[in-house]
Amino acid sequence: GEIIGLPKSDIEVLKKMCPKMNIVIMICGSRGDVQPFLPIGQALKNLGHRVRIATHANFREFVESNGCEFYPLGGDPKKLMAYMVKSKGKLMPSTSELLSSSFWEETAERKEMMEEIIMSCYDA
Repeated sequence: GEIIGLPKSDIEVLKKMCPKMNIVIMICGSRGDVQPFLPIGQALKNLGHRVRIATHANFREFVESNGCEFYPLGGDPKKLMAYMVKSKGKLMPSTSELLSSSFWEETAERKEMMEEIIMSCYDA
């Protein structure tokens, strides 16, 4: 494998120095949100890491055709994207959010989303 911008000798040094990791890159959004992470996943894979892209099911073929492992995030992609925007990318609620009545109105949906997010990282 090749990593753009690094001489082959540096790549071999990196492969020996860095412990092998299981990496999950979770992406909520459109194809334009997914696409920039594929070269990152490929580069990490070329260094010997296991890379899983967790994103919406409609991107399975796109992710796999670019040499990365795919894991589907379930649920409604629009609701998941809205949640990530609303929470500013935070998975755990703040104290003020816990005290908000609107937080508790969406508990079942949020629980389902959280389970999918956690499972995307399990055994990665």
